[in-house]
Amino acid sequence: MKKIVLLFTVTVCCTGCGLGWTKPGATTEELHRDYYQCEREAAQMYPAWMVQDYRVDPRYDIPARMDCDKQGDRVSCTSMPGFYQPPLFQMRDANVPNRDRVMNACLRARGYESTW
Repeated sequence: MKKIVLLFTVTVCCTGCGLGWTKPGATTEELHRDYYQCEREAAQMYPAWMVQDYRVDPRYDIPARMDCDKQGDRVSCTSMPGFYQPPLFQMRDANVPNRDRVMNACLRARGYESTW
Protein backbone atom coordinates (compact mmCIF):
# COMPACT_ATOMS: atom_id res chain seq x y z
CA MET A 1 0.00 0.00 0.00
CA LYS A 2 2.83 2.42 0.86
CA LYS A 3 4.44 1.73 -2.52
CA ILE A 4 1.19 2.56 -4.32
CA VAL A 5 0.79 5.85 -2.43
CA LEU A 6 4.44 6.77 -3.07
CA LEU A 7 4.16 5.88 -6.76
CA PHE A 8 0.96 7.94 -7.09
CA THR A 9 2.55 10.93 -5.32
CA VAL A 10 5.70 10.81 -7.46
CA THR A 11 3.64 10.40 -10.64
CA VAL A 12 1.42 13.38 -9.84
CA CYS A 13 4.34 15.59 -8.81
CA CYS A 14 6.49 14.63 -11.76
CA THR A 15 3.67 15.14 -14.23
CA GLY A 16 3.22 18.66 -12.88
CA CYS A 17 6.97 19.30 -13.03
CA GLY A 18 7.23 18.22 -16.63
CA LEU A 19 4.35 20.41 -17.69
CA GLY A 20 5.32 23.50 -15.70
CA TRP A 21 9.00 24.04 -16.57
CA THR A 22 11.22 23.63 -19.62
CA LYS A 23 14.94 23.96 -20.30
CA PRO A 24 16.46 23.39 -23.71
CA GLY A 25 18.53 20.22 -23.69
CA ALA A 26 17.49 19.13 -20.19
CA THR A 27 16.27 15.59 -19.68
CA THR A 28 13.22 14.70 -17.64
CA GLU A 29 15.48 13.27 -14.97
CA GLU A 30 17.45 16.53 -14.75
CA LEU A 31 14.22 18.51 -14.49
CA HIS A 32 12.93 16.29 -11.69
CA ARG A 33 16.26 16.41 -9.83
CA ASP A 34 16.47 20.21 -10.07
CA TYR A 35 12.81 20.60 -9.17
CA TYR A 36 13.13 18.53 -6.00
CA GLN A 37 16.37 20.25 -4.99
CA CYS A 38 14.66 23.63 -5.37
CA GLU A 39 11.62 22.32 -3.53
CA ARG A 40 13.80 21.15 -0.63
CA GLU A 41 15.61 24.51 -0.54
CA ALA A 42 12.30 26.39 -0.45
CA ALA A 43 10.93 24.13 2.29
CA GLN A 44 14.04 24.71 4.42
CA MET A 45 13.77 28.48 4.00
CA TYR A 46 10.00 28.60 4.52
CA PRO A 47 8.69 25.59 6.48
CA ALA A 48 4.97 25.00 6.82
CA TRP A 49 3.36 27.68 8.98
CA MET A 50 -0.23 26.75 9.71
CA VAL A 51 -2.57 29.62 10.62
CA GLN A 52 -6.30 29.84 11.24
CA ASP A 53 -8.48 31.77 8.81
CA TYR A 54 -12.15 32.56 8.90
CA ARG A 55 -14.00 30.41 6.44
CA VAL A 56 -17.33 32.19 6.77
CA ASP A 57 -18.57 35.27 8.62
CA PRO A 58 -16.78 35.53 11.95
CA ARG A 59 -19.92 34.83 14.00
CA TYR A 60 -23.58 35.68 14.12
CA ASP A 61 -26.58 35.56 16.41
CA ILE A 62 -30.00 34.22 15.50
CA PRO A 63 -32.58 36.06 17.62
CA ALA A 64 -35.39 34.26 19.45
CA ARG A 65 -38.71 34.32 17.68
CA MET A 66 -42.34 33.60 18.46
CA ASP A 67 -44.94 32.57 15.89
CA CYS A 68 -48.60 32.82 16.84
CA ASP A 69 -51.66 31.53 14.97
CA LYS A 70 -55.22 32.47 15.75
CA GLN A 71 -57.88 29.84 15.23
CA GLY A 72 -61.25 31.27 16.15
CA ASP A 73 -61.12 32.44 19.75
CA ARG A 74 -57.97 30.49 20.44
CA VAL A 75 -54.37 31.70 19.96
CA SER A 76 -51.56 29.17 19.70
CA CYS A 77 -47.98 30.39 19.97
CA THR A 78 -44.73 28.57 19.33
CA SER A 79 -41.44 30.01 20.49
CA MET A 80 -38.09 29.33 18.88
CA PRO A 81 -35.04 30.05 21.03
CA GLY A 82 -32.23 32.14 19.62
CA PHE A 83 -28.74 30.78 19.27
CA TYR A 84 -25.20 31.84 18.67
CA GLN A 85 -23.31 30.57 15.64
CA PRO A 86 -19.59 30.55 16.53
CA PRO A 87 -17.00 31.41 13.90
CA LEU A 88 -15.88 28.66 11.56
CA PHE A 89 -12.17 28.37 10.87
CA GLN A 90 -9.95 26.60 8.43
CA MET A 91 -6.23 26.05 8.56
CA ARG A 92 -3.91 27.19 5.78
CA ASP A 93 -0.17 27.21 5.24
CA ALA A 94 0.83 30.89 5.25
CA ASN A 95 4.24 30.14 3.70
CA VAL A 96 2.95 28.69 0.40
CA PRO A 97 3.47 31.98 -1.53
CA ASN A 98 6.99 32.34 -0.11
CA ARG A 99 7.92 28.76 -1.05
CA ASP A 100 6.47 29.26 -4.54
CA ARG A 101 8.52 32.42 -5.00
CA VAL A 102 11.75 30.67 -3.90
CA MET A 103 10.96 27.65 -6.11
CA ASN A 104 10.40 29.85 -9.15
CA ALA A 105 13.59 31.84 -8.54
CA CYS A 106 15.63 28.67 -7.97
CA LEU A 107 14.44 26.99 -11.17
CA ARG A 108 14.95 30.18 -13.20
CA ALA A 109 18.50 30.46 -11.79
CA ARG A 110 19.12 26.94 -13.11
CA GLY A 111 18.01 27.98 -16.59
CA TYR A 112 14.40 26.76 -16.61
CA GLU A 113 11.47 28.72 -18.01
CA SER A 114 7.91 28.48 -16.78
CA THR A 115 5.33 27.24 -19.26
CA TRP A 116 2.39 28.65 -17.29
